Amino acid sequence: MNNELVKVEFLKKHFSLKSGLFNKDKSIVKAVDDLNFSIVKGETLGLVGESGCGKSTTGKMLLRLLEPTSGKVYFKGEDLTAKSGKELLDMRRNLQMIFQNPYGSLNPKMTLKRILEEPLKIHGINSNKREKRIKGLLNYIGLSASCLSRYPREFSGGQLQRIAIARSLALNPEFIVADEPVSALDVSIQAQILNLLIDLQKELNLTYLFISHDLSVVQYISDRVGVMYLGKMVELSDCESVYSNPLHPYTKVLLSAVPGIDPEKKTQKINIKVGNENHKRTNNGCRFSDRCNQKLAICTEEEPIFKEYTKGHFVACHLYNKK
Repeated sequence: MNNELVKVEFLKKHFSLKSGLFNKDKSIVKAVDDLNFSIVKGETLGLVGESGCGKSTTGKMLLRLLEPTSGKVYFKGEDLTAKSGKELLDMRRNLQMIFQNPYGSLNPKMTLKRILEEPLKIHGINSNKREKRIKGLLNYIGLSASCLSRYPREFSGGQLQRIAIARSLALNPEFIVADEPVSALDVSIQAQILNLLIDLQKELNLTYLFISHDLSVVQYISDRVGVMYLGKMVELSDCESVYSNPLHPYTKVLLSAVPGIDPEKKTQKINIKVGNENHKRTNNGCRFSDRCNQKLAICTEEEPIFKEYTKGHFVACHLYNKK
């Protein structure tokens, strides 16, 4: 795609775990294993999957908050994984993150003014421009200047997440990773934050990677959806195709668990086995095969390739990758 803003190639993140007497035995957890995808400028790519599937790890690697084990992350055609020092700092003006828990991501000892001012100071913005920018940020999130002297403990959860969003916008970024930005909030507040993100995207031409385990939330905000399982992308397509015509058995399981709005319309939940822990593999094939109700003989022997099945609809499943 010519308008790709972010491109990921063969991205991996492996963690070494020690176990046994005196921590001599080591095992490798493949938190993210060979991801390939791109994000188009101005779109929202939703990333879904169970807890521990590698969603947040992926988001952090895209911003170099975590160093990849291998692979490349390109931003506007430049290799972000090759940058360091001032070059990386300069690129980070365009790359920001909204964390899941605003109570933990905002410094409780800083006033609202200091929280919004900090990224501007780090990047050398002078005091006059800082004051003007802070006023603009307050306008985005609907808070008055009288709040600038208040501390995080004096705000509600919804207000804190608005502040976290404002901080991420301080340097006029082009790309934002939103890591479970509404999961810590009441349902009544979630819609307000989602609508704020949508309005800001339209006004500022932002591009999002939106990470969540809540498929209803992802459907509301996303243009395309990627489904992850044990470090792998198993399905990727436009939002409508994934929700109306899911291909991968794991995607079907996830969607079957979403509560329906219409009480008259019953959806049949698909039951599967409990998943294995710590990304342990019991075979060399598809990592979902131990739990899949549709597996073929090849599924336990060979890992499926993530490839395009129909135009724009990618899937990693032997049901659709038959030779």
